[in-house]
Amino acid sequence: MEFRHPAFSLLILTLPALWMWSRRKPRAAFHFWSVEGLEKIPPSWRQLLNRLLPTLRYVILILFILALARPQKATHEREHETQGVDIVISLDISGSMLAEDFQPENRLGVAKEEAKKFIKGRENDRIGLVVF
Repeated sequence: MEFRHPAFSLLILTLPALWMWSRRKPRAAFHFWSVEGLEKIPPSWRQLLNRLLPTLRYVILILFILALARPQKATHEREHETQGVDIVISLDISGSMLAEDFQPENRLGVAKEEAKKFIKGRENDRIGLVVF
């Protein structure tokens, strides 16, 4: 596995300093909007939450930093050389293409189907589409 932006992974080194800084500040109590829900939580669970939530915060920060580094896994690299041509298909989607000249479809439907047939026969060519 490799990282697309490995410099972001160096941010993980700042987490111990952040942890030390947060330990120097007085700890805040577990905040609730109302105390009704707090009474229902057993004291052992409150202690567990008070320890688990800061740890979970750092785990989330580590995962976020790793996501910024963009891990990528390439199973294998393979160069494949082909010959083809570059083609650009231009398709008109104006109101005139809704005319029912072709039965049972309109001009736009027929143009789409013909473009699909054309693209299926062009395996090694690069095809672009311009819609106007």
